[in-house]
Amino acid sequence: MVDYCTETDIEAYLGIEITGTSVPNSTQVATIITDVSRTLDNHSRRTLSGVTSGVVEYFSAKPGLDTLVLSKRPVSSIASIERMGSNGTPEATLQEGRARDGTDDYWLQNDESGVIRFHYAWAVDIRDYIKVTYAYGSATIPHEARTASILMSCVRVIRAMMTDENCTD
Repeated sequence: MVDYCTETDIEAYLGIEITGTSVPNSTQVATIITDVSRTLDNHSRRTLSGVTSGVVEYFSAKPGLDTLVLSKRPVSSIASIERMGSNGTPEATLQEGRARDGTDDYWLQNDESGVIRFHYAWAVDIRDYIKVTYAYGSATIPHEARTASILMSCVRVIRAMMTDENCTD
């Protein structure tokens, strides 16, 4: 997973130098930054930056179903969508594309919201019939995530600097 800011960002924002002997030291600041980055991921209910591949989700087919919404977003790519047989092995791999002549089965309508559209509505009612393997995340760190990470990390660094052991008075 990717951290959303760096020690250099914290130093520049606060106008301080973080070293191996400062309070907090470089190792502690790295831990703070990682903790803040994961906190932002948890609050947003997704990874804000960094691509995670090989995610698998199963969906039940229902009559009239023509749309799926993936739980992890933004979707960066779909590796495959397969119809699963009763023995748990794939019985067919669906084709991605926009052609409506019967050669393509689905397309990724909206990567930000994880919406997959089918060119047809499913006519069967089978539990866990559709297996989607995909990658999600963004290759770049969003500006908002970077700014929030810097500000939240700065608060924790300042708190560490203000402990009683560090006061000279």
